[in-house]
Amino acid sequence: MAVLLFHSVDCQTPLDIAFIVDSSGSVGRQEFKRTLDFVANITQSFDISSVPGGTRVALIRYAVKAEVIFKFNTFANRVDLLNAIRNTSFSQEPSGTYTDDALLLSHNELFEDPLSGVRERYQGIPRVLVLFTDGKTERGFQSIVQPSRMLKESGVNILVIAVGKKLNHLEINEIASDPDDQHVYHLNTFNEFDLQDFQKRLQDDFCYGKQQKVCKICRSPTFVWHSLFAKAHSALYPYEVVR
Repeated sequence: MAVLLFHSVDCQTPLDIAFIVDSSGSVGRQEFKRTLDFVANITQSFDISSVPGGTRVALIRYAVKAEVIFKFNTFANRVDLLNAIRNTSFSQEPSGTYTDDALLLSHNELFEDPLSGVRERYQGIPRVLVLFTDGKTERGFQSIVQPSRMLKESGVNILVIAVGKKLNHLEINEIASDPDDQHVYHLNTFNEFDLQDFQKRLQDDFCYGKQQKVCKICRSPTFVWHSLFAKAHSALYPYEVVR
C-alpha cells in the first residue's frame, strides 16, 4: 500500500476566508471541478470551526451573475464544508464573466454583513478573499475598481489566481492587494503549480527563526497567501510516494 507524504506549512492562523470561483463558459466543467478541488485542498488543512480560534470559509460562484453558495457561519466542521465545496454545481448560464458583481457581493453579503459569520475587525482575525478568474470582466476595467477598493477598506486581503493566456493584467493587479507580486498568481493551467521549493523557503525564512522554531508572521497577508498555495499544491500534485 502506498503512503502519501504531504508537505505542509507548520505555521497556521485562524482566518475568515472567502473564495470566488469562476463558473463562466470559458472555464468549462472540467476546470471548474479542478478549481473546487483546489479550494477543498486549501481548506482541509485548516481547523474549521465556529469557535473563536477556528477558520471560517465562504464561497461565491460567478459567471453572468454572482451567487453566495455558503457563508462563513454555514459550516462549523471540515467534513460538511468539503462536501459542500465539492458538490457545488457548474453554472448553466450563458457565458460571461462579471467579476465586479462577485466582488461587490463578497463585500456586501460576506465581509460587511455580521449575519454572514464574519468576525469583527477588532478581533484581529485576518480577512482573506481568493478570486479565481480566467479572463477579463465583461464590463471593463473601471467596473472592478470601486468594489476592490471597498473590500480593501474593509480590511480584506485580496489574492487573485489568474488561469489562462487571455488575461487582463491591469485588471488583475487592480483587484489584488499590494504588492501585486505577492498577491497575484499567474498560471496557464493548474498543472503548473510547483511550490515545494518556495514552501521550504517560507518555512526556513519566516516560520522558523535561527534560534527557535517560533512563527512570527502568521498573520501577515504575505504569509497567508503563500501558505495557502503550498497547502493546496501539496494535496493536489506532487506527492512523495513511499512503498
